Amino acid sequence: MNKQELKKRCLKIISEIRWKYPTLKNIKINLKVKKLRKGSMWANKAFYLYYLIKVNPKKYLGASDKELRGGLAHELIHLEDAKKMNILEFIIFFFKYHLSKKFAKQWELNTDKRTIERGYGRELYVNRKFRFKNLSEKDKKIMKNYFGPEKIKQYAKKIGKW
Repeated sequence: MNKQELKKRCLKIISEIRWKYPTLKNIKINLKVKKLRKGSMWANKAFYLYYLIKVNPKKYLGASDKELRGGLAHELIHLEDAKKMNILEFIIFFFKYHLSKKFAKQWELNTDKRTIERGYGRELYVNRKFRFKNLSEKDKKIMKNYFGPEKIKQYAKKIGKW
């Protein structure tokens, strides 16, 4: 699979699941498939001008639609959060997220919970199983900020979303 095929699949998945994200209903979401310095997916308001999701092709070549759906469902929660922020809130968030490991971890864990609550627990589970295979040292540090597969399953069962 090449970058164009990956982008096409991701856009199709976003169009299939975005109905569960009503605050993003009339928002154009741009998608780029490009190498990221760290991580596998990223989403936010780019320069506070437009909504953007980036997908790292090196991390997702060979991923199934279900694995992609779990990651994209998580990223759409980030876009919902960004949409709610005014520019001052966004700037404060940006600095807190990048300067406080504790804040970043709590933010990502909360995003995982909300992704599961939205009904994407199984997809997030397979996404993390896929992502946890062959992690680089840099990725191992990043993945500490997220629920692992078993924690996803436990939380989803606890709230009746498994």
